[in-house]
Amino acid sequence: MTCCQLISGKAGVPSPFCKIISFSYYDGTTSGAAMCGVCGREYFYDLLSWDDNQDVRIYGFSSIQAGSLGDLTEICSRFDTPKWPEWHPKPGVNDRGRKEFRAKIGEIRKTKTPPQLVVASEELSKLLLLAKAVHTAELLSDMPDSESPDAKDFTKWLAFLKS
Repeated sequence: MTCCQLISGKAGVPSPFCKIISFSYYDGTTSGAAMCGVCGREYFYDLLSWDDNQDVRIYGFSSIQAGSLGDLTEICSRFDTPKWPEWHPKPGVNDRGRKEFRAKIGEIRKTKTPPQLVVASEELSKLLLLAKAVHTAELLSDMPDSESPDAKDFTKWLAFLKS
């Protein structure tokens, strides 16, 4: 397994993420939290774009406070059993659990950094097709601007990842 800090510019890399908690799902994860299995760095990720078939997805990974994934695991374990490396917890009918889960996601979302890593993958827990580190605000200006996942931006994101 390669550390998340060493995958930039590489293609076809086994996923460094040993734990992924998916917050939302549409034929695959669309947002969540992930932890690198080598260095333990934690991220919040969002779907940025996908191909026409919604198979290859491009995600932006933003750093989050250490321990956030553990907090989410603790909350979600009250209503679902963890399934690693990729877990899609189902809050079910427990209103308290659902509210606590959503509140923690909101708290994490408020404190996340701008994206520091952009990856293309068909399945985040298995293989990263492309990856690129984003180091500065200037580089962020080169990223396609999208408010929601859109296949129209997919070729722009691929070009960004390959640049």
